[in-house]
Amino acid sequence: MNQLEIERKFLLRPCCPLKFLSAIGVVYDKYQLEQYYLPVEKYRNIRYRKKGKKFFKTIKSSHGMIRNEEEYQVQETEYLEYYNEHVGRVIRKDRFVFEYEGDRYELDRFKKDLKGLFYLEIEFADVNRANSFVLPKIFDNLYITEVTEDKRFDNASLSQLGHIPILQTNLEKLSRKMEIILPTQINNFPLQIAPFESTETAILAIFHNRIEITKEKRAALHEDIQNSQKLCEFWISLRKLRALMGEFEEYFDPVWYARHRKNITMMMTQTDTKRDLNIFLKSFEEYTIQMPQERQKHLQPLFTLLIEQGHNLTPKIEGLVNSKLLDYELASLGKPKMAESKKENDLLQPMIITSIQILQNRVAHIIKEGKKIDFSNESQSHYHLRIEFKKLCTFIENTKPFVVNSKYTKAIDLIHKMEAILGVYYNLEFQRLLLLSLKNEPTLNDPDTQKAIKALKSIIVELQEREKSLFKVQFNYFLEEEKRLIELFYC
Repeated sequence: MNQLEIERKFLLRPCCPLKFLSAIGVVYDKYQLEQYYLPVEKYRNIRYRKKGKKFFKTIKSSHGMIRNEEEYQVQETEYLEYYNEHVGRVIRKDRFVFEYEGDRYELDRFKKDLKGLFYLEIEFADVNRANSFVLPKIFDNLYITEVTEDKRFDNASLSQLGHIPILQTNLEKLSRKMEIILPTQINNFPLQIAPFESTETAILAIFHNRIEITKEKRAALHEDIQNSQKLCEFWISLRKLRALMGEFEEYFDPVWYARHRKNITMMMTQTDTKRDLNIFLKSFEEYTIQMPQERQKHLQPLFTLLIEQGHNLTPKIEGLVNSKLLDYELASLGKPKMAESKKENDLLQPMIITSIQILQNRVAHIIKEGKKIDFSNESQSHYHLRIEFKKLCTFIENTKPFVVNSKYTKAIDLIHKMEAILGVYYNLEFQRLLLLSLKNEPTLNDPDTQKAIKALKSIIVELQEREKSLFKVQFNYFLEEEKRLIELFYC
């Protein structure tokens, strides 16, 4: 049957169609579609499609909103006869058909190597209605852009492309911003990342933004090297840089990655002890007031020793802040070297899909490791799980604008709570082990001081027990959100 097809097409964020359609309260039909295309030079624009148990041959001409379409139902034998002549990939997708406010919608969820691609098609009876159509507000959280006139999103084009099309900022323009504008006009960052930016461009922008923040924290610490808050902020900026490197490791040249990861880790170790000591000193007064008054004054030698140790570490911090190695690393991480094996397809994949894949893997790993955590022995399982939560928090921070749906706020809050609990436990563990290491310090040999330190250890251990209990309670809540967390980053 020959007919005129008037249709508009909208690109959507990856989603769970069943949850979305249930939320808006519509009745829908679902079909599994499989289709392939024959070589144009031999057969015109011919498509064969399997829809459920029915088979169709379609001939389309022109492009965009208005197209001519001839469609005929055929036998399975004809579908199979031409199957071996198809060019490009065979496209497989689920189609959800529903009506809303008088219009008929088709929501397509692609599968296999196009997994993560979703778009919405609406057919119209006439051109005037098509031109006046405005996408209803129910699609606001999913809508990315209209692609009616973007030929790359035609199914025929998708069958030929090696990757899902990207809506990319001109990379040359982005590089020019990074090299020329931003160093002189710091207020121009952060660079904005769109959901369908290429993974390569998005990685460049993410690292540039993080490096600019690190430069700010470095400058602030340089002005006040003894400021514990500024040191902590600088340490966090380095930690987030390293975390991002780890999340994107597979996209970097392995030699480049190993060298710069090692350098960043080495620089962080120069700040770790000073940062942990500062946290201990900040909590010291709080611990002291929990002790009997007669014990409190005998902690002064310990306090003095910790202050002295902190001062002794200051030259290391000054050396790091002024180091040429830090200059080199900040410059190098701003222009990461990508893996050649990833350039053809993976780095051209839309960033939103790459992010969802990384987040799915991270959440699944955390749930698996969290179920095994054991505070009753000397293993470092709690420490490693804390690192995993930190990585997840850092990644969410950098991808939240285009990945995280607002209705999952509860799940995201739980992630942050779990990271905070494990962070407090880690700080307490550092303090407990530090006190053990100081037992032979000559300045702490006084019996009353030893008794006061023993009382302090008891307080720290008691606080650790509290954090253990809190972790168990919160992680149970976290596990209740397991299904929601997995669906949060659905693709």
